[in-house]
Amino acid sequence: MKDYNELAAMIMEKLEVIPGVFFESSQPIQMRFNELMTGVRQDVAIKIFGENIDTLAAIAPKIAAVVQSVEGATPPQVERTTGLPQITIEYDRRRIGNYGLNIESINHVGQHGVCRSCCRVGVRERAQI
Repeated sequence: MKDYNELAAMIMEKLEVIPGVFFESSQPIQMRFNELMTGVRQDVAIKIFGENIDTLAAIAPKIAAVVQSVEGATPPQVERTTGLPQITIEYDRRRIGNYGLNIESINHVGQHGVCRSCCRVGVRERAQI
């Protein structure tokens, strides 16, 4: 064996006998870079796209059940997309203008001040800012 590429080729040759499965050889740094690009840290991921978050949340456990039924598969992790804390800001443009502010500055406060200091999981709060 001369180098990494030759070793990878030997491994790939042995794995090619498994039908319907694609393998990729890579270095740890390359794997981490791929994780950063895709947002997925697992070796295998299934991404579901759509406009209705409730529909996606209903489909995800069904797919997880199918994955779990595969012999040798580890329990899948379904990303939590519903029930997460959120803040809805309703703008009173007249009052904002009276204070000499603009929507951009209000958004800045919402993104950097309020969300980092007072969000609580499982508690629905309403406050005037």
